Formats: sequence, C-alpha cells, structure tokens
Amino acid sequence: MKVERYLYELLRVAIGDRLRLSSCPTDKEWNTIYYICELQEVIGFVFTGILKLPEEQMPPSELFAKWQKEAQVEKGKGEKVAEICSKACETHEKNSFYSSVLMPCGEFSDPKDVDILCWSKEKKEGQRTIVEYVNFQYVSSTHHIKPKVVRNFTDIESGNIPMEVRFKSDYLNCPWYNNRFEAWVREMIEKASTSNKNKLPYEFYVVYQLLHLYRKLFCEGIRLGHLLEYYYTLQKFSVECLEFREKRGEVMQVIERLGMKKFAGAVMYVLQTVFAMPDEYLICKSDARHGSFVLNMTMMAGEYTRYIERTRTLSHLGRIGHHLYWLKRNRPFITQYPAEMFFDLYKRMKG
Repeated sequence: MKVERYLYELLRVAIGDRLRLSSCPTDKEWNTIYYICELQEVIGFVFTGILKLPEEQMPPSELFAKWQKEAQVEKGKGEKVAEICSKACETHEKNSFYSSVLMPCGEFSDPKDVDILCWSKEKKEGQRTIVEYVNFQYVSSTHHIKPKVVRNFTDIESGNIPMEVRFKSDYLNCPWYNNRFEAWVREMIEKASTSNKNKLPYEFYVVYQLLHLYRKLFCEGIRLGHLLEYYYTLQKFSVECLEFREKRGEVMQVIERLGMKKFAGAVMYVLQTVFAMPDEYLICKSDARHGSFVLNMTMMAGEYTRYIERTRTLSHLGRIGHHLYWLKRNRPFITQYPAEMFFDLYKRMKG
C-alpha cells in the first residue's frame, strides 16, 4: 500500500536513516497518513521526521498545524510521565524498595499508564509486602480509594496517570513457560539487588519488552509505537552493553525457553522492514514468513477499537458470547502460537 510506504519512509526520516520521501504524497494521502499515525500511536515521532523533510514535501499547512499541536501535547504528556516515574522510584528507594520502570517513556511516546516493578531491599515476601506498602504510601497519604490488586500488580493513580506497581513483572498463559519466566525474573532481581547499581540488567528489558509485545498481540494488538520503543531498547542494548554478542546468545536462550523464538524472529523482521533496523541490533535472525503475519496484524491494530465497541454490544450474550467473539478475533493466532492461545482460552472460559 502506497500510504503505508510513505509512513515507513517518514519513520526512517525521523530515525535518521533517510533524508526525504521517495515522492510527494497528495493532500488526501497526507490525511490518511495522519489517521494511521493516530491509530499506531506515532503522531509525535513522525512529526519529528516531517520537520526534517525538504519544503516541497511538507504536508498541507492546516494539517501541519494540527500535527504540530498534537505532537506538543504528546511531548508534554511524555515529560509528565517521566517526572512521575522518577519521583515514584525515588520514593520507593527512600522506603526500602528497589524499583524499575518497565516501559521507559520516550520523548514522543504516549503512554496510557506507567508500569513499575517493585521489590523489597530486605527480600521480604513479594505480593503482601508490596500491597501493604502501596496501601500506606498511596492511599493513607493521599486519601485515594484502596487500589485494586490484580494478578501481578496493584492498580493506582498518580498525577491523573494510571500506575501499575508490580510485584511480578508479567506472565505467560502457558504454565510451564510462565514458571520458567518467573524463575528467570527472580534471578534478575537477585542479580540487581547484589550489584552496586541496584538496577536490572539490560537483558531483562530486552526479554520483558518482547514478552510485553507478545501479550499485546493477543489482547489489544501491537502498534508501531510499541515496536518503536523496542527498537530503541535494542539499540541501547547494542550500544551500551560491551558484551552484547555474548549476552545476545544468553538472551535468545531465555527467549527460546519461554516459547517466543518464532515471535522474536517475526519482530526482528518487522523492525527491519519498518524502521530499517541495522543487523548489529538484531538478537536473532529475522523470520520473513512469521514477520509478515505480525506486520499485517500490527497495521490492523487500529481496528481493535472497533473490536472493543463490538464486544460491548455483545454484553447481552454474557461471558460465553464475549469469549466466542474473542476467539473469532484471535483465530489467526491459533496455528501460529497454539500454546498461548489454548491456555488463554482455558483461563477465559474458567472465569
């Protein structure tokens, strides 16, 4: 599709991989590009690419002004979220807890919430200790409603931004893969707690953010904005980790043990196709066959909004009807990722 090609080129201009578009889009194509950028959550980042274009390739003045306004709003929100994350981590540190922002907020990212992994310096029991701390820190002091405890986090709000303080980083539906993941996370936390920096190693974020994409694929759809965050995580891992080649092998061993090797290859293909990611940033060989499938589902991710609206209209059918519609929506994943899909369906039907 011509419009998608223009979008990929704009993303590459923003990254610095190219200087201009292959041709000039029409006014109608520019408006379509803007619409896709909204769905894919890359409004602000693509605007940085537009600013680098030669004058003759600029979008219509009215659309440019609208784009600029939205980019500024997105940038302001990103700065606010970064400040909230910094203050939260400082507060946790003062109260004898280590913490780490799981999805770092970029300059033009538009986070819907904040994920912070928290664990006790004194190695006390995880969930109970974190929940008690959150109740005291965020409820007693601010008079907020008691936070909801979900499977692996407590749900609160800070500065009108939803925040998930996690006592477990995330989970996989397949039980044996999930047990391996939880054991690996405990190992990473132990490593961080005994180091001088008290920070999780780079390889944790490479694996965690891939798993985050993996879960989004089945639940709400991956957006280009999510993939862009992973692009910069891999770039940082490649540039700042001096033992990258050795660590890359270790990372892929973990990913393979978690049943995500096929998905990792697919993501590498998408990152190279869309963002022209250099080979030195790859953690494994790209997989064109599965990558084409993931890219296609990514470009359809905006349709998830319609999916949500559709499931609301099925409320009269009850839980069974909702899950049947979910199964219809996720049918393409069954042959690609059978283990995750089977156990996801099992958990949904179980309640």
